[in-house]
Amino acid sequence: MRKIIRSNPRLHSSTPTWAIAALSNQDVVEYQPLDPINLTIEGAQELALNYRLSNPPVRGLHFNPETAQLHGTPEITDWAEAETSRELISTFHAEHAGSGQTNQQEVRIKVLRDLDKDGIPDILDEDIDGDGYTNAEEERAGSNPRLHSSAPTWTITATPAHQEIIEGQAINPITLSNSAELNLSYHAELPTGFSLDGNQLQGTPDFGWLDGVETTEITIPITATHSSKDTAETQTTLRILRDTDSDSAPDILDSDDDNDNFSDEEEIRAGSNPKDPRSVPATPRLGSLTPLTVSNNQPIQPLTIPATSALPAEIAVTGLPEGLSATGGVISGTPQVAWEGRETIRHFTVTVTLTDSAQRVDTATFTLTVTRVGEKKPPVGTTVVNVLKTPGFYALPLGFLLLIPNPAITGFIHGLGAQSPLLYAAPGEVSLPQLIIGLIGVVAGAFTVVWKFLWQQR
Repeated sequence: MRKIIRSNPRLHSSTPTWAIAALSNQDVVEYQPLDPINLTIEGAQELALNYRLSNPPVRGLHFNPETAQLHGTPEITDWAEAETSRELISTFHAEHAGSGQTNQQEVRIKVLRDLDKDGIPDILDEDIDGDGYTNAEEERAGSNPRLHSSAPTWTITATPAHQEIIEGQAINPITLSNSAELNLSYHAELPTGFSLDGNQLQGTPDFGWLDGVETTEITIPITATHSSKDTAETQTTLRILRDTDSDSAPDILDSDDDNDNFSDEEEIRAGSNPKDPRSVPATPRLGSLTPLTVSNNQPIQPLTIPATSALPAEIAVTGLPEGLSATGGVISGTPQVAWEGRETIRHFTVTVTLTDSAQRVDTATFTLTVTRVGEKKPPVGTTVVNVLKTPGFYALPLGFLLLIPNPAITGFIHGLGAQSPLLYAAPGEVSLPQLIIGLIGVVAGAFTVVWKFLWQQR
């Protein structure tokens, strides 16, 4: 390039004064073009100058002597493993062709290595090799942050991986972690009532139950994604115990699931729903009890008390006359009314109480009338004697007849139980000295008489 600098051509001592203007050093990122460096001459006169560059820079940079410009993109192929930058020093020369006068200026070009060619020099790049993992992550994981093919391998874990909880109660928070201590984003298809905040999964299960189901198991799949687009999966499992009445006792251990004061067993037996507090066993009910008339000293036809109860129940009967009793809801026996004077009829108000196992009660009453009509009476001329004191004709306790026709026979009776209605026999009905003893049995099914008769000829 020729620069014309004016001086006095007639004066030997008058020579041009000139110099290359100072050059600015430059940093350039590898694979990025250099800002062109142009030489300028300082001086008041014009000269014809030639330019050259010593210590030529690396491949990719070019110097044009005609334009006095250095330009291009530096290419360094011999980087050392840990090298992050390299400084290139070049010297520009300007020479006057006639006088041989020269001037020079040095420039420094610093090339900043960019391993992953992302335009960010390695000294500033958090992911030098461009594999999606930060240098710090790779150092923690033990992989090479300067080698793209060397990346962390990792898994994720949910802690706890399994837990058992009671319906209506919050789960123990589940913490998600990874083996390489990476910065991850987590995603999960969450059931109703759950949330995922960062690496914390928490919540309270909220869902409907199918009939007959006491427990259920929920599996929550979880996916972790790294900025490198790498992913990993895990899961956590929740076993949920149903708690219909929210009393913190799971139904599988609760004897009264719906807290209606009826046990599940009672409700199932009664046909009501043990999961619904509005559904309870039917209330015990007594049927219609109509007035009843019976004859004194005559066994009655057993009377079954009409009653319905969804639960086990007991029937209590009060107000019965002597000789009648109730067992298992059946009234039976032989009425024994001790008449007063010319009394021929007596009314009894009988109360029946039905009580189920839940202590629910139904009560009813009916009138039982005992009459002398049909009562067996002694024939005319009959003598009634005390069997334990006087020989002769006797009536045994509990309805058994002892006939002793000859007063010479002495009888001794030993019996158990209460006195029953007497039966009579007239003197002289039996002519032979013999003993006729009636049957041994149970009156009204309530007790048994054991007796013994010893006799001898006087």
